[in-house]
Amino acid sequence: MIDDPPDVSSINHDGSASNAMSEGFDRESSFAMESILKAAVAAQREADGNKEPPPTRHDVGELWSLAQLPKPDEEDRTRLMLLTEMLYWSARYAAPLPGRKAEDRMDAISERARRRKRKDGGMFVALAPWTWDHFERMYQVAHEACFEALDRRPGGRRWAEDIESRSDR
Repeated sequence: MIDDPPDVSSINHDGSASNAMSEGFDRESSFAMESILKAAVAAQREADGNKEPPPTRHDVGELWSLAQLPKPDEEDRTRLMLLTEMLYWSARYAAPLPGRKAEDRMDAISERARRRKRKDGGMFVALAPWTWDHFERMYQVAHEACFEALDRRPGGRRWAEDIESRSDR
């Protein structure tokens, strides 16, 4: 129990359902992207005869590359960086991991921010948006690559045959 809880009213969250849903989407979509990318890495490695498991790190940009997916454009690279931060901050840890690496990641994201002028003359910063459409498009790229790699595994057994053999038990 906190004797003197901090005043969080300045963050303007107000317990709103839309903020909670947005944060939930960010968290769950980052988990889903990390999971499908790790599956794609594992499938690619298995197809290549490599038994090494995917890395345990949460860097989805690195996982994207290891899964041998098409090179992302600048906005998608920014999205992958933001997903990595979501995994490190809101999705896993109450506070960021200490050290220079976290600062370097935040600096890299800040460099990608676009400074835009508001109608009233002020400035605001905008990053690449992360919506359902962005998630679905990027997820499907990884999903298709994962199942294509599963079909290239040694032994010529296709992934659909694995599913059928499990359902016969």
